[in-house]
Amino acid sequence: MKIDAFLFLQRSDIAQHVRAGHDFGDVPLLFIDAGLAEEALAQGIDPQRFSYRPLAVGPHFHARLATEALTRAAALDQALTAQRQRLFGQGVFQGWDQGPMRLFFIRALVAKYLGELCDRSFAERRIGLYRPDKPQLFYFDSFLATDLFAAASPRWRIVEHYEETLHWVPDHAAWCWDFGEVAHLAASGHAHAVTHIATCYHHHEHYQAEIARAFPANIDLPSAHWDIPVRRRGTMKVPLAQLPADAVSAAALLYREAARQVFAEHLAALVPNRQALQIQADTLAERSLVQAIHYEGLRDALRGTRPHFVITDHDTGSNGPLFSVAARLGAPITVLPHSSYATGAIPHSLGVRVIERDGFATPTRTVWGEKVRTVGTQLGPVANPRPRERAATVCLLVNTLASQGLSYIDFAGLARFHRALALQCAAHGAQLIVRLKPNNAGLRMAASALSLPAEMLQAVLDTKIEQIAQRTDLCVCYGEPTTAGIEFLATGAHLMHASDQLWPADCLTSPAFIGDGTVPSFFLDEALAETGALLADAALFRQRADAQRARFLPRLTARDGRIFD
Repeated sequence: MKIDAFLFLQRSDIAQHVRAGHDFGDVPLLFIDAGLAEEALAQGIDPQRFSYRPLAVGPHFHARLATEALTRAAALDQALTAQRQRLFGQGVFQGWDQGPMRLFFIRALVAKYLGELCDRSFAERRIGLYRPDKPQLFYFDSFLATDLFAAASPRWRIVEHYEETLHWVPDHAAWCWDFGEVAHLAASGHAHAVTHIATCYHHHEHYQAEIARAFPANIDLPSAHWDIPVRRRGTMKVPLAQLPADAVSAAALLYREAARQVFAEHLAALVPNRQALQIQADTLAERSLVQAIHYEGLRDALRGTRPHFVITDHDTGSNGPLFSVAARLGAPITVLPHSSYATGAIPHSLGVRVIERDGFATPTRTVWGEKVRTVGTQLGPVANPRPRERAATVCLLVNTLASQGLSYIDFAGLARFHRALALQCAAHGAQLIVRLKPNNAGLRMAASALSLPAEMLQAVLDTKIEQIAQRTDLCVCYGEPTTAGIEFLATGAHLMHASDQLWPADCLTSPAFIGDGTVPSFFLDEALAETGALLADAALFRQRADAQRARFLPRLTARDGRIFD
């Protein structure tokens, strides 16, 4: 097939390119994601052929995505909630799907809208793409991203299909929790707590210590994705194929078929390929079946008990049934953040308390907008904001440079902003530190674009962020808001946010301290005017920093790091 260029759209494309040993002659290899270019470099693809293409996405790109994705996910979840109420009778059934499907739609819509932008921006008439054969789970690589991206124009040419994608879990819907073992443990007196804290890597040692301190025993349930065991006894799961014939109820099977129809209806206007639509709906419906089995099985296995449910905020597909069972049993729920605060809406608020790192003061809400009790605790260093005299050290704090298809990162804009900020710092004798995100840091691309030695960037990464924050007087959080900003507020550094995007102030996207104005947010030119003024005028800097510290201090309410007292 004749093509004028080839575009890498997702990480799995790069792995396939290396596996297959393709060359495509001398056509340019296009990137719109700096993180993918970094991955291609790491995989040994010739950088001389790279062509990074920045896109003018406009200031509303991410706000539009976030709102549309949440709207679609909420509508879909409400449709499925109606089916659950119809089939499972009295109970609290909202929120089983809104969290996972919000990320699902964000990934899908990013591909769709970037495809339209690229079609308007690129000159090449025939641009090659790879297409995975796997449907989308959560925000993972899939055929859906390729199909939605390519639907914008006939210029996109599928040059090859492939099977192997990153993060695909073949048996994601092939097993369920071991309810026989759950019932046995409950009867043996182990049902002090039911735990399920998938994705909680960041604070897992703290969480496990607190669970061990608060509960003599717990029943720990696994996740098909990002599983984190907590005193788990055995695997706690069994293959669906080994269940007795009567183990799966007629209601659960009917729910799978109803869910299949709901998914097909809600995705039909988005997914252009009818066969792909069916495969995608079938895949999501199988997850719905497992959810139904989990709800009914756990409800019955725990009957007569009232354990404390300890659940992650990051829903990997099982939170909904857990919340529903807890409501059925009248049991309390503690939600642990996978990062520092709950970045997803909570299924319901009955008996629920949400833990967060002290200082965030997040107005947590349910999927239906109800207020949820939120409790701050010391999940990091004890906050001790101290006054700063002047902006002698400036930190440019950068969120991830690897979007994973969930956003558009203006890498070229970052390079321009850094150059201007570096000139300001040099003119006023201030030190400038650049702190990248440790995971998927994009180190080599950043070093090239920012004209900084990779060793210098790596040295900052190797230093604990708490220590960087202690050294910093003025921190500029660039681009997508990051929870790491709390480290700088906690030490008394003055924190501001700079972006070419108007980010939603909804706590699902931005920490509350940005949404409520404790941390000022500026467009890039405005931000440079502010940093210039703060570097030039120590009195103005102290005024801004003192005012922010005064707003931040009342958010600090935790006495210690205890979670369950």
